[in-house]
Amino acid sequence: MEESSSRKETNNPSSYGERITVLGIDGGGIRGILPGTILSFLESKLQELDGENARIADYFDVIAGTSTGGLITAMLTAPDQNKRPLYMAKDIVPFYLKHCPKIFPQSSGPISRLNALMGPKYNGKYLRRLAEMDGSKDAPLSDVCISTSSAPTYLPAYHFKNKTQEGHDREFHLVDGGVAANNPDDTLSGDASSTDKATEQNMKDLVNIGEGLLNKPVSRMNLDTGIFEPVDNAGTNEEALIR
Repeated sequence: MEESSSRKETNNPSSYGERITVLGIDGGGIRGILPGTILSFLESKLQELDGENARIADYFDVIAGTSTGGLITAMLTAPDQNKRPLYMAKDIVPFYLKHCPKIFPQSSGPISRLNALMGPKYNGKYLRRLAEMDGSKDAPLSDVCISTSSAPTYLPAYHFKNKTQEGHDREFHLVDGGVAANNPDDTLSGDASSTDKATEQNMKDLVNIGEGLLNKPVSRMNLDTGIFEPVDNAGTNEEALIR
């Protein structure tokens, strides 16, 4: 069947159908547990419909994230040897619970405060070793993950070189995209609002908050007041995801 003139004008591949679907994932350090919880629920529902091999990446044309959202994006989309996602969505929260205490080692007192004034709060060595496990053909996935996580004052800026198709070096000097756009959940308070409070209790609280979000009503920000208000007849977030 011949393509319509409107499709030719926009250059959209016909495989996209009538719409292009985009998944954006917020930044926010250990608060990645929140979108991890939501995405795990969504993927479980997709698997109920399409089988246990269904993955989040099968349903979106574009997945992007800032900072910790960039790490989750890599987990959801980086391919294994069979060109299928390396991780399931349900792997995200256990990954954070296991590794965040080492990425953000907890310390306090005058020495910790002095270090924060002199440079990044954390040295980033553990995250770099962790990301070096995976690589890809263009810019290595490890460099991408480290760069999107290099939040100033928390972790050092990151520099790496990549070869162009002509064999020339191309240099990248990068920091966390949250410098420009982060959009963490601003309704959190106390330790739960922290980017790096990687204590066992706070991470447990974040898991509970993420699960609680599923039972809250679908809400939209009132642009006049800046307050999130329930959407009429939309039900809970869980019901909306099921729909």
